[in-house]
Amino acid sequence: MKHWTREESKERFPKAITPLGWSLLQVPLEATLFQMSKTFGVKNYHTWDLLLWKDSYVYSRKDFFKSFRHLQFNYRQFAEILSAVFKAAVKTACARKEKGKFKDRFFIRLFYSLFGRQVKDLVERWPEEKIHLKKIMGRDFQLQKITSLNYELFVQIKNQMQEDSRIFFAEDFNVYFLKKLLFELLKSELVSAGVSTDKAESLITGLTYGQEENFSIQMARDFQNESMSTEELKKRYGHLTDNWDLFAPTLGETEEFWKFRKAPKLKELSATNTQEEVRSLLEWNPKIDEMMTWFEKLVIIDEDLRAYSSLQYPQARELMALVEKSEPYKELVVKENSIYFLDLIEIEHALKKKDFHPYFDLLEPRREAFLKALTVNPPFEFIQHDNGRFEELKKIESNSRALEGGVCVSHGIVSGEIVVVKGLDDIARISKQTIIVLASATPVYAPLYALCGGIISEMGGQLSHGAIVAREFGIPMLTGVENACVILKNGQSVILDADQGVVKVQS
Repeated sequence: MKHWTREESKERFPKAITPLGWSLLQVPLEATLFQMSKTFGVKNYHTWDLLLWKDSYVYSRKDFFKSFRHLQFNYRQFAEILSAVFKAAVKTACARKEKGKFKDRFFIRLFYSLFGRQVKDLVERWPEEKIHLKKIMGRDFQLQKITSLNYELFVQIKNQMQEDSRIFFAEDFNVYFLKKLLFELLKSELVSAGVSTDKAESLITGLTYGQEENFSIQMARDFQNESMSTEELKKRYGHLTDNWDLFAPTLGETEEFWKFRKAPKLKELSATNTQEEVRSLLEWNPKIDEMMTWFEKLVIIDEDLRAYSSLQYPQARELMALVEKSEPYKELVVKENSIYFLDLIEIEHALKKKDFHPYFDLLEPRREAFLKALTVNPPFEFIQHDNGRFEELKKIESNSRALEGGVCVSHGIVSGEIVVVKGLDDIARISKQTIIVLASATPVYAPLYALCGGIISEMGGQLSHGAIVAREFGIPMLTGVENACVILKNGQSVILDADQGVVKVQS
C-alpha cells in the first residue's frame, strides 16, 4: 500500500498538467532524483517511485524517506558519509576549549567536511556557470527556419533539450539543497544562542534584503520602470509565461500581464544590520562570515536557476507547433493545441510511423479530463492499495471563518478583498485594495506582488520568490496556508494578520 499526497508537490506543480507537460517534466525530475540519490548515498530512484501523476495533478510519496525500509543504500558512498560523521564527532570532542554548543560545532565541521569545498567551488565558478546554463536552457534551435519536421529532426532536437535539462536540474538540486542546509545550520545555531525559532528565521531571511542581483526583485523593478518598453519586458521575461501555454494550453496567454507597469517604490532595506546582529550572536563561530556570505550567494543563484529553468519553454512550444504542421499530423481534423494531449513517446512513435490516426480517439477524452481537472478541487491525499485501487483521503471542504497556521514571511496587518489567482486572466482585478491568494508564489508573478495589499500562499517558504519580493515592498504575506485557494473565494473581505499567522474572513 502506498500513500500519496500533494503536500510536497504542489509548490512546484500547483496546477493541472497535460500529458505532454507531464512527459516533458519527467527528464528533469529524473535528473533531480539522481542528484539527490548521489548526495545522500542511496541508490537512484525513478519518478514513479516518488511521484504520481493522477487525474492531471502531481502527487508525491508521503514519508518515503522517513522509513529506512524503502531505502537502498549505495554502501560505499554511505560509508564515506558515516566516516565523515565519525571524524567530525571526534574532532569536536577533542576541541573542548572551543566556544559554542557541541552539536553546533559538530554540524559545522560535518558541513565543511561533506559540502564545504562544493559550496566554495560553486560560488566561485557561478558567473561562468550561469552563462553556460542560461545558454543551454535557452538554446536556439532555429525552429522558425524549419519548413518540414520529420522524425529524425524531432528526435535530435528533443534529445538535446532533454540532455540540457539533465545538466541544469542536477545543478538546481545542488543549489537548493545547499541553500536549505545552510539555512537550517544558521537557524540551529541562533536557537542555541537563546533566540526564538521565529526570530532566528527572521534574522536569516533578513540576510536576503537589498540584493540588487536578485532575479525576482529585478523583474519587479523592470515592470515599474516606465521607460522600459513592453517589447523589452517580453524579451526578458516572456519565457516565464510560456509555461502556462505549455502545461495548460487551454488557459492561453493574456496581454494583461504586460500592462501592469506601475508599482510602489521598494523599501530601502539592508542586510548590514542583520549581519551585525547575527555575527554578534554567533561570535564563537569562526566561519560565520563565510557561512553568511555563502547563504546570501546561494539565494541569488537559486533565484537565477528558477528563472532560467523556463528558458526551454518557448522552444518546446515552437517544436510542438511544428509537429502540428507536419504532414502526418495535418491529416487529422483536430482542435488547436490537441498535440498537448499526447505525450512525447506517442508523438515520437507517430512521427516515425508517419501516422497519428491510432491516437486520434485519445485526444478528446484527455482534453475533457484535463478541463474537468481545472474546475475541481483535487483530493489532498490518496491511498494506493496493492490491487491498484485508489482511495481518496482528506477531501478539501471548509466553511471556516478563519484560517490559521500560516507562516509569516513578511510582517504587517492589512484588510481587503480576496482575488484567487489561478491564471494570468485573474490579474486584471489586482489592486492595492485586494489580497491575492496563490497556490504557489512562483517567479512568474514577481511584478504582481508589488501591486496588491497582501499575499496569501498555500506553498512556499521564507525564501520563496513571493516572500523575497513582499519583504522588499513591505507587503504582508503568509505562506503555508493550507487549502487557501479552495476555502477563500473571490470578493470576500478578509483581514490578513501576517504577524499572528491568521486570515480572518469578514464577509
